[in-house]
Amino acid sequence: MFRDGEFTLYVTKRAPRPAKYAPKGVLAVDVNERQVVVGNSHVEQRIETPVERALRYRRLAERLQGKYSSPKYRAWLRRSGIRRRIRHFRMKARNIIEDWARRTSHMIISLAKPAGCRQGGPYRAGGEP
Repeated sequence: MFRDGEFTLYVTKRAPRPAKYAPKGVLAVDVNERQVVVGNSHVEQRIETPVERALRYRRLAERLQGKYSSPKYRAWLRRSGIRRRIRHFRMKARNIIEDWARRTSHMIISLAKPAGCRQGGPYRAGGEP
């Protein structure tokens, strides 16, 4: 197609629909701020979240930043020791959350395997189990 001095090519492709499947098992996951609840009619597991612990380190970093700041200039940017401590607190908070996410996802998978749930979910291409 030629429009406004440019050629445009539209390409369509036919893809087969994924095959239907019957789920082997179902495992519900409810994520809240204080805890994650994983389970079905046979199993229930409650996992505490470290959000408050991570927020504590985040607040420490913000408090240091506010303590060494003034309306005219931010002194914490020029002092490497303070900057290093703020970076440490922020990294500590991030590491707490990332570690918890890895451990929790591993725990959910280990609960799903004996329950007979398939991995991947219904959106996986091809629909194979």
